[in-house]
Amino acid sequence: MNTRRPTTIPAMLLHLARLHPTHARTAAGALVAVGVGLALRNPRPPTPPTARAVVTVFPASRVAARSVLGVGVCSTRPMVCVTDATCGAGGRCVDPHDLRGLVLRHRTPGTLEDEIPIFPSMTWSGEGYGIAWSGLSDESADVWFARASAAGQRLSNPLRVTRSSSVKVFPTVAASPAGYAITWTDISDDGDISVWMQRLDRGGAVQGQPARIPQAAGLSLLPRVVWNGREYAVLWYHLASQSDVSIRFARFTPDGARVGADSTVVPQVLPTGVPGFAWMGDAYGAAWSSMPARGNESSTLFARIGAGGEGGTPFRVSSVRGQNGAVSLTWAKGHFGAVWEDNIALDDEEAPLGRLAFAGVTPTSLAVPRRELTPRDALYTQPTVAWTGAQYGLTWARVGGDGADVYFRRLDAEGKNVGDALKFTSGAMGIFPTLAWSGTEFAVAWTNLGARGFQLRFGRIDANGRRVGNEAVIAGE
Repeated sequence: MNTRRPTTIPAMLLHLARLHPTHARTAAGALVAVGVGLALRNPRPPTPPTARAVVTVFPASRVAARSVLGVGVCSTRPMVCVTDATCGAGGRCVDPHDLRGLVLRHRTPGTLEDEIPIFPSMTWSGEGYGIAWSGLSDESADVWFARASAAGQRLSNPLRVTRSSSVKVFPTVAASPAGYAITWTDISDDGDISVWMQRLDRGGAVQGQPARIPQAAGLSLLPRVVWNGREYAVLWYHLASQSDVSIRFARFTPDGARVGADSTVVPQVLPTGVPGFAWMGDAYGAAWSSMPARGNESSTLFARIGAGGEGGTPFRVSSVRGQNGAVSLTWAKGHFGAVWEDNIALDDEEAPLGRLAFAGVTPTSLAVPRRELTPRDALYTQPTVAWTGAQYGLTWARVGGDGADVYFRRLDAEGKNVGDALKFTSGAMGIFPTLAWSGTEFAVAWTNLGARGFQLRFGRIDANGRRVGNEAVIAGE
């Protein structure tokens, strides 16, 4: 097999997806598909799991195509990788956040019975919640969906939306009067990485066939979908053949018909996290973190996108010597509220550090100056922000030496913390939180690892930041 190190981002993604299984086993002992995922950034190198903790989510014969779930960045240069060999001599492939190590420490070999629900995304439909997630098991990595009432009761058994041999990760969901649209990153056995969409009706039944979104050749990943009152819009990263990474955009009617052609809204980016995407009433906002080809200064940027997909000039929201990551975006009072993973660093190999930061942004300026929301005593990650009309709600995961927990707190219109943070995970580990606002309450869903194993759990919070009712189990009972 040709093991020459690829020199472009697309080539490296293809290379990592086609690695021979023996290379994957040698590199990690066992590759585990419960990674924090395709963040394209560089917190600390993974800690080798002990023999007691190793879990192979997929059979060894299929692990090569799935290994992209543990994608990282070379420690010596901003290049995508999955093993140290990809980075070349002297380079280490740094695993994002090493949350999979935290998961591994709670599992033992051969104990993966059912699908592990990860990467949930939640939306309010006007009468209830729609929740999509990836379900990982020994044999599959498919998209699942369930509905919950306004009171948090699951309305039906989880629906398996997709059934194929490819890996589906990072789903996002949006609701319209006609139903729901779910998008995801699809990783096929032959190394193709693309963005797909599936529609569901209001009752959660699958409508039509899943549709591949990108029209251009290349690799596409990390889509975000929103509903603007008339049509769905999808934003994603696109990797062309010459290491050209851009942000692309497409529109769809409620019945799934494509509106116009795909457009490039932001050319030439090197993303370092999941993008934020939101509708403001007459245009969209997009926010993302990026790093230059040389140097170690990371920026979080914002751009207005016209209703028809017309890209605007990016505006720099924040810049740090370190690493910014995933961005969550919501339309607030005359501007967008943005929360992002800020200044991730490797000050302590045993405890990666990073905080959350907030800013109010317009297409050309800061409407509300940057504000740090958390201390930098652990890794604060995976933010989701929502606007009520008067204040923000924010969820995140805190990853430290004592485990991982899911939190919620309120922010005022200026991004200042209001009240105490509310911890959802007591005696358990929580990751991958997602948040929605119903008009009267917040709802939080997250992956929970406790005494009963992996579950997708759901909780409610009133406008004053108080818990409402009991938690519900959406998947993993």
